[in-house]
Amino acid sequence: MKNDDTVDGYQKISSSYGNLSTYITLNSADYFGSSITSMGDLDNDGNIDIAVGATGDDDIAVNAGAVYVLMLTDSGTVKMAKKIIPGLNGFEGHLNAVDLFGSAVCGGFDIDMDGVNDLLAGAPSHDGSRIHTTGIVYVLLMNTDGTVKRHLVIDATTGNFTGHLKKGYGMAKAISVTNYNTQDNTFSIALGSRTDDSAPYAGGVYMLKVDLSVLKDYSNNLFINTKPINENISYQLNFRSETYLYTTGGIETFLITSSPTTETAMITVNETLGYGQLELLFDVTLGQIENLRIIRDSLSGGDTLALDDNLYRILNDGKELILYQSDTTELPTDSLLYGFILEGGLGISPDSDGSFDVLAISGTENITSFSLTIKDLTNNIVFATTDKLNFWNGQFMGNGSLVPIGAYNYSVQINGETYDGQILVQY
Repeated sequence: MKNDDTVDGYQKISSSYGNLSTYITLNSADYFGSSITSMGDLDNDGNIDIAVGATGDDDIAVNAGAVYVLMLTDSGTVKMAKKIIPGLNGFEGHLNAVDLFGSAVCGGFDIDMDGVNDLLAGAPSHDGSRIHTTGIVYVLLMNTDGTVKRHLVIDATTGNFTGHLKKGYGMAKAISVTNYNTQDNTFSIALGSRTDDSAPYAGGVYMLKVDLSVLKDYSNNLFINTKPINENISYQLNFRSETYLYTTGGIETFLITSSPTTETAMITVNETLGYGQLELLFDVTLGQIENLRIIRDSLSGGDTLALDDNLYRILNDGKELILYQSDTTELPTDSLLYGFILEGGLGISPDSDGSFDVLAISGTENITSFSLTIKDLTNNIVFATTDKLNFWNGQFMGNGSLVPIGAYNYSVQINGETYDGQILVQY
């Protein structure tokens, strides 16, 4: 709307407008537009998507109905459309003639809390539980591409619905979500019916309450497991500009929607009398945890080459990070098998002040074979050694002038494994 409460603009979507015909064909009396709902940004492109009912669609049977999920551009035209009927795009429900599927649609709420908004679709003339025209609600749990992952049913006898429905009641003539609260796992739905016992076609509304916890889908979740730590220690997870505050001794879960790029998360375990501060980084790639490394522990910072998997381990096909009981102040190698000791977890400062003057390696007692090569960013070798105790002092080939301030690439082979990365040299 404009400031003067008039329409700012519009985009029509039909068989002739809005690019709809590129993806679907509408026929006479399909009644496309019988109902409409926002799906939120289903495909994560920054634009709102919609679902549209077409109660007169005949693909399954005469007037069985259909629902369309439309992915929209920023101008409101259609960039992708998926038709939802039995046997198509993942929907395995059942429809008969004159079920009028799509009479009501209500979307934009993540019912199974997998990070993807879901859709409620009504068929008020469906013979729910074989009772003539009592109506049915299909709870469509969606994928980001507009297809159906799976569906649930609410009708006269299914879905623990205990309302009294008789022939012709036509439940799901209208659908509205009246409460959605993921904190206490409550989800309330209002379902309109076209008739009631009080008088023919007097109508009615059924208020339903759903426990979201029983529907939760953990397939897009990752888990931080600190149950082996018997001391209650505060820690936090930082991921995608969000901060989550936890206490050790339990299993925490956080939602991941797949991303084509690798993203980095950070865990910070607070210092206590018995435990030093611990900072861990890990990458999330295609919904899996990988590349776990330490920024800071009792070493005061390090680039982790190999973690001690008796203390930190990634389990369950990359879905779970487990932290075991450990006193990170006891030994400098209690967190790692071997790793660089770096100032602030980033680099060295070879200024002869006695602090981080060399590229030291912890856990050398665990190393049986070793080679290290340092190169500048133009791929020139500035240092190379096969002696695990020959720590680089920041000088060219170890005995020349100090190299310039900046980033340097390293490649180190330890016990048959190769680790590549960068460190900073600063004075």
